[in-house]
Amino acid sequence: SELGPDDSGRNIVEIIFQSSWLKKKSPVCHVDRILKVRNTQRTIARFESYRESVKSRASRRNPRCVADGNELLRFYCTTFACSIGTRGSTSLCGAGLLCGVCSTIRNGFGHKMDDGRGLCTTATSGRAHDCMSATEEEKAASRGRRAMLVCRVIAGKVRMGGSSKVADAEDNEEEQEEWGGESVGERYDSVAGMAGVYSNLDELYVFNPKAILPCFVVIYRVEE
Repeated sequence: SELGPDDSGRNIVEIIFQSSWLKKKSPVCHVDRILKVRNTQRTIARFESYRESVKSRASRRNPRCVADGNELLRFYCTTFACSIGTRGSTSLCGAGLLCGVCSTIRNGFGHKMDDGRGLCTTATSGRAHDCMSATEEEKAASRGRRAMLVCRVIAGKVRMGGSSKVADAEDNEEEQEEWGGESVGERYDSVAGMAGVYSNLDELYVFNPKAILPCFVVIYRVEE
């Protein structure tokens, strides 16, 4: 559902989005509308169940994991090709993968997980925008618009300074010996990717799609 201009929630989400754009030069972004995701009870239950599993595996050396599974606010950018949110419309479209936002809200993030990699979320909206890739067909369908998902993410135990590819660490015999034969995905819940100027977790790859709960969608346009 769309958040109106007088809704305090909309103002907060827009401030979070704009303040983390962090681009002093082009492109300049213009927010068209902000939607609140109405997740099903089943989706929320899966998210909370995953949190509990992370907490149950956590040790005292990871107090954030013990407390809340190390929950973070993250961004994920995707394609947008419909009119959801306009004139009170709340129905997800049937454009399939051409409309990444509806596809993701309907089916979750599982189809976005690359083999040997987790799903990348970012600490800033600007970095999420830069990370998104789209086909020419998707670009044409989006008509210059994109959707930024503002998500709650259970980061769990994070491997810092590592490769985003699980396979890279699994092929490293020294690391396997050090970890008693456990793979990265078994010992850690996520891996830090490229560090940014404002955060050493600018990119974070999570291994389980249940770790991500979309909360808001910012529909925006960019002008070069």
